[in-house]
Amino acid sequence: MTHAWLGRHVAPSTRLAWVILPCLSLATLPITPTGAFAGGGCAVLAWLLVRPPRFSYALLLAGLVTNAAVVAPALLAGSALTEGRWLRASATLTYAIAMGSTLSVDDVAAALRRWRAPSFLSSLMEVLARQRHALTEEAARLALARSLRGATGLGASLSLLAISFSRSVDRAERLALAARLRGGAPGLLGSREAWSWRERSGLAAALGSSVGVALLGRVPW
Repeated sequence: MTHAWLGRHVAPSTRLAWVILPCLSLATLPITPTGAFAGGGCAVLAWLLVRPPRFSYALLLAGLVTNAAVVAPALLAGSALTEGRWLRASATLTYAIAMGSTLSVDDVAAALRRWRAPSFLSSLMEVLARQRHALTEEAARLALARSLRGATGLGASLSLLAISFSRSVDRAERLALAARLRGGAPGLLGSREAWSWRERSGLAAALGSSVGVALLGRVPW
């Protein structure tokens, strides 16, 4: 089983469920030996089964290093509680990257429409998927203009991120309005088709696995 096979045979709505639900269980596991066993086993199993592409390894390494740098002072002080939190965060991150590698931006948009999520989310993901190059160029121009005016630092970066996000939302709303005026099928309303048995069984399996991991992590050692 690979990320390519999952992309061809499993619906985006099911794959997104397998990302979100188990991650919620992993992120809330108790800091106990059984919790560490359940979280680590789930993360390693997902990585071995999915076999994500090569760029995922670099992303995982960067995430683990960042996570370690954040908790390094407490770890050096010998805090067992912080060590458990680092292990839990690392397991959640590993699982999220492995399963998230099966989803593209288009898949996320399709899954959100299938779940009848708020139109804001689905339209924003569609714009990111279709016009990511234009949005990237616009963000680069904004960053250059701000640097020429001497705006640097964390505050300037956060402000640039907020402006880029706001413009992406505005662009999404304009495209959605244009699609409705042309009589096209607006992705904002979601899919009205009944869920297939594969989608239902996949969602049930994701929910059952998440509950199973949560219960396993709470079994006394």
